[in-house]
Amino acid sequence: MAESSYQTGDPGTNICDLARSWGAGFLIVLGRRGLKGTAQTLAGSVSNHVVHHAPCSVLVVQGQ
Repeated sequence: MAESSYQTGDPGTNICDLARSWGAGFLIVLGRRGLKGTAQTLAGSVSNHVVHHAPCSVLVVQGQ
């Protein structure tokens, strides 16, 4: 079963909050753009935030 949700606000925080509200018995799959250095620092990293704060396993897939 797959579910989706749309929310406004900070994406990393929203993803982790949604995972908690659904119950953490699943896997979060995220894409990653591959920004490095200053670009990542300025833009932030949703995938990095989710990896460190999610209540369940996270799979990050690297974009090309």
